[in-house]
Amino acid sequence: MSKYTNECVRGFLHADGRRLYNGRGEEVILRGMGVGNWMNPEGFMIGAPLTIGKPMMMGGGLILPDRMDRGRSMDQTIAELCGRSYADAYWIRWMKSYLQEEDIRKMAELGFNSVRLPMSARLILKEEPGYQWREDTLAHLDEVLDWCEKYRIYAILDLHAFPGGQTGLLCDDGLDNQAHFFTEPESFERGIVIWEKLAERYKDRWIVGGYDLMNEPLGPAPLMKYKDKLAEFYDAVIRRIRLIDRNHLLTLEGAACASDLSIFDHDYDPECHNWCIHMHQYGFDGDTAGIMHVLAVSKELNVPVWYGEGRSGNPEMAVFYDMLAYYGIGFNQWSWKACEGKDADGINLWTYRLPSGWDRVYAYIKDGAARPSYAESIAIFDEMLENLKIENCTCDEERARYTLHQQGITLPAAGYKPGAPGDGSFSSVFAAGNEEGSASGEVFEGNAWKYRIADGTRLQLRDGLTPPSAHFGPPAPGPRRSALSELELQLRGGEYVTYTIRDVKTDCPVVLHYHALSNAQIEVSVNGTARGAVTVPAAKSGEGTAQIAVIEPTEEADVKISVCTGQLVIECLEFLN
Repeated sequence: MSKYTNECVRGFLHADGRRLYNGRGEEVILRGMGVGNWMNPEGFMIGAPLTIGKPMMMGGGLILPDRMDRGRSMDQTIAELCGRSYADAYWIRWMKSYLQEEDIRKMAELGFNSVRLPMSARLILKEEPGYQWREDTLAHLDEVLDWCEKYRIYAILDLHAFPGGQTGLLCDDGLDNQAHFFTEPESFERGIVIWEKLAERYKDRWIVGGYDLMNEPLGPAPLMKYKDKLAEFYDAVIRRIRLIDRNHLLTLEGAACASDLSIFDHDYDPECHNWCIHMHQYGFDGDTAGIMHVLAVSKELNVPVWYGEGRSGNPEMAVFYDMLAYYGIGFNQWSWKACEGKDADGINLWTYRLPSGWDRVYAYIKDGAARPSYAESIAIFDEMLENLKIENCTCDEERARYTLHQQGITLPAAGYKPGAPGDGSFSSVFAAGNEEGSASGEVFEGNAWKYRIADGTRLQLRDGLTPPSAHFGPPAPGPRRSALSELELQLRGGEYVTYTIRDVKTDCPVVLHYHALSNAQIEVSVNGTARGAVTVPAAKSGEGTAQIAVIEPTEEADVKISVCTGQLVIECLEFLN
């Protein structure tokens, strides 16, 4: 079984050194989706005004939630508009509309092999004295896990919103954008008790791929003073989980919304050594240099890494996620569903329509306009529940193909396969580097973006472009500049490059876009099998195209282009349906 398959094998997912394995001892690369808004909605992703980041911009002071900016304030707004009894019954209806069996089936059909389930503490453990559990929520979670098992999708249980709040941003569903979890002993203990409850309930369920112990701790800089308490929490909760459950993988996120690695200075799971470092990253560009510090900590502690949340442009995701896979690192893209509209644009794979009459709700929560009547409000929120269902949503299938590196995408020249000479790419002048990113040869000075410089390849700016360092002041209008869109790859005789495509379902023509001053002869191989020599005629920039191979259906294909004579500049490679 390929490590990229979406067919997980019965048996617990577990860490062994710096890699993850299934119950058959086969390596697994997690390729997943996070179901943001399922149990822990965020206002800007459900049609409310955009307020994300406001506490951070204000320096982390006491700032109360806005109407509908998170699940907690959404609950209050629904109660104002529809009545308290309606609001009390709304959340289980919302969860069951958002995530149905068809959602999990579709994930598997698209090629994902895992799902991250973000949970809110207040919808599991009632905010009342003592321990009063929300059995309706837990029963729904059981149902979701049954679907995951049916379609062979590993489920990662993610406690996204803790008692008291742990992040200081709206994503933790907190009361006032403060990390009370770390300052209130009662909240601290309740967070641990929730994990004990989940461990007891799911200790024997292999389809649970792991426990994501805390989402994005300590966001704004003023909260970083609680880093020691974060480490204390991990030590305490893992000890107590291991008294109940020695089977499951644990994923640990650092401070500063999972970006600060300084707490990873010891083995947090000394009894089982079954844990991984959990990273989040948005707006990435796919440069190997961006993860070298993470690989260094992973190597020191001998634990895997998982990029459990993130998103970027389509080509960037294709290149970054494939680069992660080379190092045995899986990913989880955010997010499965969000509403239509500019604030949520680009966040989701599936889009649902806002209900008719939503403008009246929006005016009420944003501007204090008159409330719609109870009957009107109930009709609006009932319609939203219908719109949430996957049969009423639209899918950005192109994004799914790029995310999973599948047939039907165009890879930029700089999106080649990572690896040492003989595996990925090779330049006879510039030697490739190693895992830690230290180049063993000189750097090609034409690489104005300093992108993937440790690989030693001749990456150069496209004709007519100026180096990014030549621009000062505010960014120019138009699309954001990126290395992947602006760089092309120069190859000379004796040099080669490899590009990878996965999940090829039908015969896949490979079209090379290039330019060359004179005719060049290349050899093409697919998964090590030669497909013959191809002569590519001289062509100007943006004008050269040549079909160089056809890939038959396969789980994974490496297309290697070797230049025999002449000189070739690769612009991009199309893998056609």
